[in-house]
This record gives sequence, structure tokens and C-alpha cells, in this order.
Amino acid sequence: MRLPQFVFILFLSTPIPLVNSLKRPWPSKAARKTRELTKNPARLPLTLPKNIILPSKPKPKPKPKPKPKPKQISQLFATTIESKLRTAYTAPPSTPLPSTRDCNKAILFFCDAGMNIKGFTMLKMMKRLQLQSASTYSTLMTRSSPQIGLRLYKLMETDSVVSSSIDIQAINILMNIYSKLDDEVSANSLLKKLELDPTIPPNIITYNTFIDACSRNGSLELALSGLARLRKYSLEPDTTTYTSLISTVARKGSNNSNRFGAMDPDMGFQLFNEMKSLNILPNSITYCALIEVCNRCGRGE
Repeated sequence: MRLPQFVFILFLSTPIPLVNSLKRPWPSKAARKTRELTKNPARLPLTLPKNIILPSKPKPKPKPKPKPKPKQISQLFATTIESKLRTAYTAPPSTPLPSTRDCNKAILFFCDAGMNIKGFTMLKMMKRLQLQSASTYSTLMTRSSPQIGLRLYKLMETDSVVSSSIDIQAINILMNIYSKLDDEVSANSLLKKLELDPTIPPNIITYNTFIDACSRNGSLELALSGLARLRKYSLEPDTTTYTSLISTVARKGSNNSNRFGAMDPDMGFQLFNEMKSLNILPNSITYCALIEVCNRCGRGE
């Protein structure tokens, strides 16, 4: 049986998308209703039929909480504490006193702002009211010249309120002062005193600062003895230790023997290889110190 000719003409005149849609299976009633509901969420009923499953949205990842920034000391806070301290200094003893911690914060602000005289004035008033602590002296020592810092430490030793509470932090600051003054003899005597005193044992910062003091004066032999003494007290050297030792090689035209790297960079490379064998990672300062040693010895290659 032959079809009429108008059927073929109708099929050829049908658009291609419509023809393709005729090939696909017609969606079910539940699928059509699901598509309509997802397009218009306002039409969603309170209870959905069981055969309708809405696509679930992915849960957003929780944002990491920002780290809290340290609170900065304001000028208003520092001046308020200073005025309270001055009032208590001139007023009768019944006047309420500010805390030692707040006074130390105010001193820190004035010293960082370049007003060290106000910091020393506050220390004088605190000594009169017996509010000073070892942190008060340490704050002023770290923000003063080495000569003034040395005088402040001597005052702290003679202070009856603070002398018994001198800790390793204050001693490390004193060791750093000796390092800035290139006074390796005083630094060595201070370290020997600490090693004989069981109440305040030295830490890795103490030995690193001592080695830095030796490095500034070019005393590699004394610096290497500091490394041996460090290990004797069951302390492990770090990157700062070896960087200071490498920078000591051939520094300031040292008159040590060639065994201690007078004009030979081999000692620097030996220290560098020893550092890597102990799984201590060098940093950029370590490499710069090694290059500087080669330049001082005239071994640029």
C-alpha cells in the first residue's frame, strides 16, 4: 500500500529540531512537574510527593576564621597610664596605682615612638612606688643604645625588688648588648657564669648570641668552642647557629691559623656540609654568608 504524496511533503517540511524531539522519549509526568517546580521555587508545596526528588545544592565550604591581630597600644592609653602613675607619685599613698603590666605597655609605646625620656621617667616613678619588674628593665634595654642598656642592667642587679627575679630573657638581652659592642670577652665570662649557675641555665638563644658576638670579632675558634659547649648542655644547634659560624670564617682578617679559616673557605664548606648532614635546612642568609666567605678569601669561583 502506497502512502499519499502529501505525507512525504509534510515530513520534509517539518523543522529538524522537531524531528529530533520526536526521536527522544517523552518525559514522564513526575519529571515534568519536578522541572516546573525547580524553575519556580515559589510554587513549591509544603509537602512534596514521594516520586518528586529535587536536586540538592552543594554545601558551601566554611571560610577559615581570620587570625586575631595583636592589639596595638594607643597613645591615649599610654598617656592615661602615665598620668595615673604621676598622680600616684605625687598624691597620698591611698591613691589607686596602675598595674605593672600597664606601665610596661606605656613604656613600650613611648620607646617605640622615640620618647625614651618618658620611659626613663616612668621607671623612676615606678621604683618610688615599687611597681618595677624585670620586664620593665628589659623593655628599656632592648630599645636603648648598648651603653645605656649596659647601665640599665647594672641598675637592675642592684635593685632589691627585681634582682632576685632576673631571668634568662634579661640575660640574653645583656648577651646581645655585648655582641653589639664587639665585646667577646665579657660575653664569654657571662656564658661561663651561666654554665656554673644551675638556677638560670642558658638556652639556644644564649649560645647563638654568644656565637654572633664571636663572629663580629672574627674569633672562629671561640665560636666553635661555643658550638661544643652548646652540645655539652644537651642543646641542638639550628640554622642561626651554623649561619653565624659560617659568617665567622676569615672575618676581619683574623689572625687565627689556617686550620680555623684565616684565608681558606674550606672551613665554611665543612660547616655547611655538617649542617646538611644534621638535616638542618639552610636559608638565604646562610648562602649569602658562604658567598661572602669566598669573596673574603679571594675565591670567587
